[in-house]
Amino acid sequence: MQSEEAIKTRLLKANVRYLASPDDNERLIGVESLLMSSWDPEWSPRQLIDEGGLPNLVACLGDDIDLIRGGAARLLGRIVAKGEFDAVIEAGAEEPLKTMLADEDPLNRQNAKEALEEIQRQKCA
Repeated sequence: MQSEEAIKTRLLKANVRYLASPDDNERLIGVESLLMSSWDPEWSPRQLIDEGGLPNLVACLGDDIDLIRGGAARLLGRIVAKGEFDAVIEAGAEEPLKTMLADEDPLNRQNAKEALEEIQRQKCA
């Protein structure tokens, strides 16, 4: 039987792959699953970063699906809040988040605004 950690690693790797999927449902599953895991008090974004998930997550900010864009923005804000400011900036998230401030969906605008505020807090720290 696999350990809990091994299962979490397999799920994370699958969700990182889903972020780059041509299938809308898989991208949505990837973003939402990763976002849900970020609410675990013991969650760390380090493995997501190490698995190369940030470029695909940043790409999701320009997705056609509202829920994917908003979830990606929210997750990027959580990643910055957990101390991974440099990795998020290096992945090129800041400009797409600024673009999302004009998103048609008000919740997406709010998620982008909050992520950018977290980035700004880290810049000032």
